[in-house]
Amino acid sequence: MSLSDVAIGRPVFTGMMALGLLVLGLMGLQRLGTDLYPDVSLPVVVVTGVYKGAGPGEVETQVVKPIEDAIAGISGVDKIHSFSRENAGQVVVTFNLAENIDRATQEVREKVSGVVSLLPKDADIPTVSRVDLSAQPVLTYAVSGDLPSQALRKLVEDRVQPSLQQLQGVAQVSVTGGDVREVAVDLDLERARAAGISPLEVAERIARENMNVPAGHLQLGPTELAVRSLGEFTDVEQLRQLPLVVGKSGTQVRLSEVARVTDGVAERRTVARLNGKDAIIFEVVKQPGANTVEVSDQAKRQLARLTPELGHGFSTTLLIDQSELIRENAHEVWVAIIFGGLMAVLIILVFLLDPRGTFISSLALPTSVVGTFFVMYVLGFTLNQMTLLALSLAIGLLIDDAVVVREAITHRLERGEEPRQAASQGTKDVGLAVLATTLTLVAVFVPVAFMSGIVGKFFRQFGITISAAVLISLFISFTLDPMLSARLVRARRPGEAQADSALVRRLRAGFEAAERAYTRTLAWVLAHKALTAAGAVALLVLSLLASSVFLGSEFLAVEDRSQFIVNLELPDQSSLALTLQRTAEAERALRTVKEVTDIYAVVGPQGEVNKARLRVLLLPKRERRRGILALKDEARRLLAALPATRSTVGDPPTLEGLGDYPPIIVILTGPDMQRLAEMGDFVARTLKSLPGTADVKVQANPPKPELQVAVDRTRATDLGLQAGPLGQQLRLALNGEVAAKLRQGKDETDIRVRLREQDRSSPERIADIELFTPAGTHRLSDVAQVSVQDGPSLIEHENRERQISVVSQLATG
Repeated sequence: MSLSDVAIGRPVFTGMMALGLLVLGLMGLQRLGTDLYPDVSLPVVVVTGVYKGAGPGEVETQVVKPIEDAIAGISGVDKIHSFSRENAGQVVVTFNLAENIDRATQEVREKVSGVVSLLPKDADIPTVSRVDLSAQPVLTYAVSGDLPSQALRKLVEDRVQPSLQQLQGVAQVSVTGGDVREVAVDLDLERARAAGISPLEVAERIARENMNVPAGHLQLGPTELAVRSLGEFTDVEQLRQLPLVVGKSGTQVRLSEVARVTDGVAERRTVARLNGKDAIIFEVVKQPGANTVEVSDQAKRQLARLTPELGHGFSTTLLIDQSELIRENAHEVWVAIIFGGLMAVLIILVFLLDPRGTFISSLALPTSVVGTFFVMYVLGFTLNQMTLLALSLAIGLLIDDAVVVREAITHRLERGEEPRQAASQGTKDVGLAVLATTLTLVAVFVPVAFMSGIVGKFFRQFGITISAAVLISLFISFTLDPMLSARLVRARRPGEAQADSALVRRLRAGFEAAERAYTRTLAWVLAHKALTAAGAVALLVLSLLASSVFLGSEFLAVEDRSQFIVNLELPDQSSLALTLQRTAEAERALRTVKEVTDIYAVVGPQGEVNKARLRVLLLPKRERRRGILALKDEARRLLAALPATRSTVGDPPTLEGLGDYPPIIVILTGPDMQRLAEMGDFVARTLKSLPGTADVKVQANPPKPELQVAVDRTRATDLGLQAGPLGQQLRLALNGEVAAKLRQGKDETDIRVRLREQDRSSPERIADIELFTPAGTHRLSDVAQVSVQDGPSLIEHENRERQISVVSQLATG
C-alpha cells in the first residue's frame, strides 16, 4: 500500500497531519527572529593592547610583537594582521573557515595570558574578542536638552544607558561626544621648582593622601565597631588645600600654591556633531543572535517612557534605525511571496479551468510555506533576506507537484473512473516522476547550503529553507491532494458534455490551438534532429558569451539606503581643531545638496584626530529624483575643493559596526617600505586609469614629525635615573596621569596631574621640565637631547611583513 492509499483511506488522519503542520508552522513563525542577514560567525579574533603614552614603534616592539609571537603557533591560523598606533595596538587573527571559533578564541586567550608578564608594566592587560557580525548597533540617537554638555552626558550615562542596557537582547549602549567631568591639577613649573618638588612627587602625594584605610575592629563589651581611617578627598577644595612640602621657614606649601586646581572637563580626542553643532550620540548594540526588530522596538518603548521623566527639555533624535531597513526588506519580500502565490493560483485556474481542482492544488502553497517556518525555528534560523528569498523563489516550485498529481487524477476522471480509484491510480502514475523532480531540486539547493567560504555561510539558510519547502510540498502532493481529490470531486462519464461559459470556451479553444502548433513544431524538430542540436549548442555558447560580456558580478546588490559615508583624512600632524574646521567646511558644502536632510559626524574616531567620518542622511528614495550614485558623485565634486584633505565617499557598511571595506583593495607586502610605496603609487595610477573607479588612495602611513627625547645614559646614571622612570615622568608632565579619583556619592571623577599648558607649549619648554632624581630635581635637558624627528604614524603588518594598501571605490554601479 502506497502513501497516497493510506492518505485516501484515512482522511481524518491525513487532515490532522496537514493541520498539525500548519499549527507547528504558525507557532514557529511567532518565535522566529527578524534580521537583515543570517547570523554568520567569522573565524576572526581580535587582540587589543593599550599602552598609554607610547608611540607606534614602542607599541609594535613591546606589545604587538610578543602577542604575535605567542599566537603564531596556534593551529588553524590563516593570517595575522597587526596595527600599531599611538597608545594602542591591535592584532587581528584570521583562522581557517573550518576552525571552531569558540575553541580558537579560547586558545588565543590562553596564549595572550601567557605573555602578559612580558609586556610593559604600564600597559593594560590585552583584551581578546571575537568578531561577531550580529553584535552590531541597531539604533543611533542624538541627544539634546536644556543642560550644559557635561550635565547632559552625565544624565545619559546615569539614566538612559543603564535603563536600555537592562533590556533583553541589548549588549551595550555606547555614548559618544559631550564633556566628561575631570579635576585638572595644572602644575606651574616655576613655582614647583621654587618649592623643590617635581610633578612626579605631586602625583604620588595626591595618590597617597586620597585613601580610606580599614584599620580593624574595636571590641566594646558585647558590641564591636569597625575602625576606618578616612583620608579620601570629599571635594575639590580639600584637594586644593593639600600640603605638599614644608618650606625652610616651617610653613606648608599647599597644592593650590604650585598648581591651578579646576573642576572642569577632560580633554576631548573625539567629537560628535549633528548638522554642524556639538552633539551627544548614543548607540544601542544588540547581543549576538538577538532579534534586531524586537530589540529596536523594546528600546524605543523604553526610551519613550523614560524621556518625560528626565525633564530639562530632554529629547532624542533618531538618526539610524536598522530595524526600519529590515522591516522594509521583509515587507517587500512578503508582498512578493503573497502576490506570487496568488498569481500562481490564478495561472493554475486559467489552465485547469476547474475551481475544485485549483483549490485542491493551491493548498500546497500555504501548507508548504507555513510548514517550512517550523523547520526554520527548529534549526535556529531567522526571517532574513536569505530565508525569505528562498521562500519567494520556492512559490513557483511548491505548487508544481500538486498540479502534476492533480492533472493525472483529472485525466483518469475523464476516462470515467471513480474519484477514489482515480486519485489512487493517478498518483501512482506520476509518483516516480514527481519524486524525481523534487529530489532534483533538493540535489541542486542542498549543496548551496554547504558551499565553502563566506558566501557559503550566508547561503546556508537559503539552501536548507528552499529544500525543506519543496520536500514538504512533495509530502502534501502525495497525501492531502489525493485525499481531497477522492472526496471533493464528482465522477464523470466519458464524453460527457460540460456546460462551459463563453470565456472558458475561448480559453479551451486557445489551448487546443496551442497544442496543435506545438505538435507541428515537435514534428519538425524530430525530423531535423541535427539542426536542432546545433541550434541548441549555438544558443548555449552565445548565452555564455553574452553573460560574460554584459553581466557584472557582485557579492551583494548595490543598495540605495538613502545615506552615504564620507571619510576625511588630513595630514598626520593635524590637530583636532584643524580637523574640526575641515569637517565644518565639508558639512557646509554637503548641505548645499538639496536632498541632504541630516549630517552626523564623528571627528577623531578612535582618537585619530586627523580623521573624520560623516554619515550623510538623504530624503527617502521615493521623494527624490536623483539616485544614490549621482548624489555620491556630486559629493565627491564638492569635497574635492577642501584644502590638504583627502576625502572618500562610500556606502554605509552592510552591517553596522563592521567597518568600511571598499570594493577594490590591493594589499602589497614586503620588507622595504620605500619599494612598497613606489609600487603602491604605480597600482594607484593604474586603478585611476580604469573607467568607473573613484577615491583611489594609497594607505601607506608615511612618517610624521614627533618630538624625540634621546636619553644620555651616562649623565642620567650619574644622577641615579634610568630611561624608564624618566619616560614615565615625562608622560606625566605632558599627557598627564590620573593620580586618584574624587568620590562624591556614587560618582567618581578622575584627578589628572600634569603641567600647565604654557609649560608644555614648545620643545624649549619641554626641555626645561623638572625631573625627580635621587640627587634632587634636574631639568630634562640635563640628561637628554630634545629634537624634532620623523617617526612612524601607523605600523601595519600582515604575517610579520610590512604592508601598504591601495583602495578604490566604484564611481558607478
